Amino acid sequence: MGAKKLRMCVVTAGQLSTCPRMVKAADALADDGYAVTLVSSNGWADWAAEADRELYATRNGRWRWVCVNWDQRSASTTRFRSRIRSKLAKELVNRFGAKRLPLRILGDAHIRINRELLAATVRQESDFIYGGGSALVATAAAAAKSNTPFGLDLEDFHSAEEVGQIGTVEEIERRLLQRSIFLTAGSAAIAEGYRAKYKLRVEPINNTFPLRLLAPSPQVTGEPLKIYWFSQTIGRGRGLEEAVRALGLADISAQLYLRGRPASGYVSDLSSLAQTVAPKLALLVLPPAAPDRMVELAQGYDVGLSLEQHSPLNRELCLTNKAFIYILAGLAVVFTNTAGQRHIASELREGAYIYEQGDVASLAAALRRWADDRNRLQRAKETSWLAAQRRWHWEHHEERGRLLSIIRNAIAERS
Repeated sequence: MGAKKLRMCVVTAGQLSTCPRMVKAADALADDGYAVTLVSSNGWADWAAEADRELYATRNGRWRWVCVNWDQRSASTTRFRSRIRSKLAKELVNRFGAKRLPLRILGDAHIRINRELLAATVRQESDFIYGGGSALVATAAAAAKSNTPFGLDLEDFHSAEEVGQIGTVEEIERRLLQRSIFLTAGSAAIAEGYRAKYKLRVEPINNTFPLRLLAPSPQVTGEPLKIYWFSQTIGRGRGLEEAVRALGLADISAQLYLRGRPASGYVSDLSSLAQTVAPKLALLVLPPAAPDRMVELAQGYDVGLSLEQHSPLNRELCLTNKAFIYILAGLAVVFTNTAGQRHIASELREGAYIYEQGDVASLAAALRRWADDRNRLQRAKETSWLAAQRRWHWEHHEERGRLLSIIRNAIAERS
């Protein structure tokens, strides 16, 4: 009889299909010999519920899935109670300030299903808990209740991301981060931001994805130039208006494909802008999709847009899923010159173009060069794919390997 597997609980407040980072962690830990349970939720996005089930089915029992359901139709009582609890917690924060309140109240103010996540995590009877995102309080509280060591993942610079919570997230970080056995972050810039703020060691694990067994075909399409962008939400503050203006200034025939769930009225406004300033541009909206399909779905386009903004600070520091999806799909990539994206843009060399946010003329010139010189575009796409093979994929020792090493060392030190 073999040795008993260590029980690992991975916790995310989101849905499986909206949190690929923690799904990849669960996959890696299961493949490394741990008995893994992934705790997530259902209630954020209607489209994601079926995608969650499909994603889990592809894992063929590699890990267990525990879902906290707060969906309006199937768990209306939980949804109602969690909303009232969160509303009251936010009122307490507004009245007394985050520093004067217990962590339980701060967790409720931060995310409505904090207590449901906590209860679900405690029930797993784990040897180690690894949680991230909005599940920081639930992770730490479950670890305290069960006397279990834990690590925290900081995919975003959370206290530089939340608006209107009067220091709630910053107070959560101040109390919890130093108690974690280890800390991981979604980019080198986010890791450095946390190090500078709290004087703690934080290890960057990028939002890379598995390398496909078959190389994507980087064949350059004919006219018009096909440009791709995706996110969970299609809305303002993502640089899309700037891209539309640049395509108009470039005076090229182009198609801009946007994948995600449109914010109310936004696509109509963006279409009106395109009709005014970029008459040769066709704007097309695609539905959200599960993370396992994103590389495949990005193939066939020419250019991917990664237009992170300088404000709020988290957007300046982040390095998102989309950058790595584009590279793995063999697209040329446009980056804004942010702290989080600067390094990878320079690594891609001819495969990328980096410009200063607001410099529409510079972006227009780059897009025009790729549209006019298809050999240049072909080289850019091939360079991007070669970079994915060389470094920017999940199986690389600096990504999956680093995460597994961090966890092994943490467990060994506690043994």
